[in-house]
Amino acid sequence: MKQTLKKFMDALLPQETPLPEKTKNKRESLVMLGALLSKVAGADEHISVAEEKEIRKVLRTTGQKGADITLVLKAARRAIADSVDLHGFTRDFARLPYEERLELLAKLFRVAAADGELANNELEKIRRISKLMWITQRDFSHEKVETLRKI
Repeated sequence: MKQTLKKFMDALLPQETPLPEKTKNKRESLVMLGALLSKVAGADEHISVAEEKEIRKVLRTTGQKGADITLVLKAARRAIADSVDLHGFTRDFARLPYEERLELLAKLFRVAAADGELANNELEKIRRISKLMWITQRDFSHEKVETLRKI
């Protein structure tokens, strides 16, 4: 899957596309972020317009623009279709400092709740992702409560 994904990303994203400095393979990490956000939003079998907007908003925080975001999401959704589990999408993020993983958790919750509800399937997907990123149950529960309070 990784070779296929790399070829697909190389075809879609020009080498000069500026991406976050936090990981070794920046383009792949950006696609993995898009995939995680999309997996959470689609956990209830539907990505709403509000969830799609929130995904794009999160991706814009990495310095991407509209057309680049569209390409990243296309690559991310292709990666999702080729994937069976979440481990490959979370591996690099699990190596980030804990505070950055908490920020990602908050973004996952924000995307899931963008349509005004937090579906059980979305919640369980976020729970699985948070475990793979070694986030404590206490921090997961705190972020869940904060998200539910905002809905």
